[in-house]
Amino acid sequence: MKHFLLEESTLLIKARIQYRYNSEDQLEIRVNNISLLADALDNFSNNVTLNIQLETLSEHRIEELHKMIKKNKGNCKLKVRVIDKHEGNIIELPSKQYKVKCSELVNEIKNQEQISFKINS
Repeated sequence: MKHFLLEESTLLIKARIQYRYNSEDQLEIRVNNISLLADALDNFSNNVTLNIQLETLSEHRIEELHKMIKKNKGNCKLKVRVIDKHEGNIIELPSKQYKVKCSELVNEIKNQEQISFKINS
């Protein structure tokens, strides 16, 4: 528990507010769980959806994305949505083969201008 109490570390604290024992007018906070916020994304997310515009899709981008996905293996389900703005079509492609580590993949995707993401828990 002491390693959580470092300066500038961001924490996720799950707690419950309840009445104090034998008192109906005083409340107390009971901490149930403390974890690093950086770990929370991997612990609480079930799947990640990558949104890619059809006009930005190329063979090079597909290879780049495939390398990122293979590099960041994990337990989070993966979906890719290809969006065609001109026709108004969306194709959703759930991956049966790959699962990813959400935090790692999201950090890499942030650097990609044409790819956005959504995380579901």
